[in-house]
Amino acid sequence: SEPSSLAVFQTELAAAPLDPVRSAVIVDLDRQRSYIYSAGELVAATRIASGKAGFRTPTGDYKIGQKNPGHASNLYGKLVDTLTGQEQPGEFDTRSGPVPEGMEFRGAPMRHFMRFHTLDGKATAVGFHQGHVPTRPASHGCIRLPAKAARALYKIIPPSTCSTCTKEITYT
Repeated sequence: SEPSSLAVFQTELAAAPLDPVRSAVIVDLDRQRSYIYSAGELVAATRIASGKAGFRTPTGDYKIGQKNPGHASNLYGKLVDTLTGQEQPGEFDTRSGPVPEGMEFRGAPMRHFMRFHTLDGKATAVGFHQGHVPTRPASHGCIRLPAKAARALYKIIPPSTCSTCTKEITYT
């Protein structure tokens, strides 16, 4: 059966940080699932929400290059009136122009963030983080994880662990 949040299959392996050389995370964008492997064994699996139309999660091979438990987006968030503290409706994209006078930008929370780096070490704008996980792609390109899964995976997935985003996994 498909995991609703985090299904742990190897309790002993999931109890401590994984060995980044012998571990990998596979993201199946078609099935909206992520699978964590260590030494060839499935350790855990979780539901995800990847990038929606116009913001598709890039496929390819990456490594976890940065971890930040309290990360906030520097691209997407809310505008807040500096005098009243009132949040403006809708989302603000910092690339759309400067923050209006009298407003403050507050980046969307991305707790338990694990940034993807290319295999040659360049940081990307994409990573795993805690967020709303409907049954369909819904993010701006990142891979959202349910809260429980995000906390657990943040603890066990060390930097340098490989992560592969694939359109679909072929099972043989």
